[in-house]
Amino acid sequence: MRNDTRLFHVARINSSELGSSHYAQNATFSLDDLDRSFGIFSGNPAYTAVISFSGSAADLVKNQYWHRDQLISQKKDHVVMSLPVSDDREIMMKILQFGAQAKVLEPAHLVEKIEREAAAMSTLYDQPSH
Repeated sequence: MRNDTRLFHVARINSSELGSSHYAQNATFSLDDLDRSFGIFSGNPAYTAVISFSGSAADLVKNQYWHRDQLISQKKDHVVMSLPVSDDREIMMKILQFGAQAKVLEPAHLVEKIEREAAAMSTLYDQPSH
């Protein structure tokens, strides 16, 4: 794991310094491997996520670039985005940031995960505030 190729979120880097050691790129490294699916989790896409966005989310998403292979289709009152995904974690965070203006259409396992997360979030507000 220590010598694996990794992606870092530049905004999370607090400082850097130039060291004396040299970096040797792995001979099997390919930028295309990093760009096969959505987010920082690289690898072959496990599935295609299909998400419907409405309201102000639709206006935002139709002009955003999430992945090179994304497809966006404009409908009457919403947009539908499809894109390759290899790991649920990051796409779930992205979907949840749009709240009720984002609805997963496919695949079924991602619909179920979002439903469970929304139900768990709802229970936070069913309890009296402290």
